[in-house]
Amino acid sequence: MRLIKQYNKKGGVPIAITLLVLATLLLTSFSLVYFAKKSTINDKRIYSNGISEEVNSKSMLLDFYIQEVMDKAAKKTIISGEVNPEKFINNFNNELTKYKLENGQFLFGELAQIENRLIQDKVIIRDKDNGKEFSVIFDLSVYREINDKGKIKKPISINYTYTKTFTSDI
Repeated sequence: MRLIKQYNKKGGVPIAITLLVLATLLLTSFSLVYFAKKSTINDKRIYSNGISEEVNSKSMLLDFYIQEVMDKAAKKTIISGEVNPEKFINNFNNELTKYKLENGQFLFGELAQIENRLIQDKVIIRDKDNGKEFSVIFDLSVYREINDKGKIKKPISINYTYTKTFTSDI
């Protein structure tokens, strides 16, 4: 009680307490402004998960179509009676052209990278107990880029390159 009366007689609060309050308010203001700007920068980086999912689904779809063409070409090769790499490559290319549209583009654009790239060195035909096994090795690539003008400063891109062996048992 005595302290309160003493401060009231002097007519105010000491300068140290005033500076402490002002410094606290200033630090709080700067912190709020910093966190507000930082959160807007992080909001622009959300696209990366969607682009990686898209590349993954495209690679799975590419694998599916190649396996489909592979199975059909292997069956035609066995039915023809000539089981050799040249006949298989010819049947593979014929089956692949069935996936082209009238304008010459493929139904699934990534299939264009394997057109006429199959060579005898990459075709392996083995005898199995109940038939034949055809194997083909491909180097494949799936690319995707997002360039959303106004929202992102730099475009985001993923190039997924992989080697895969496709097999078909007939």
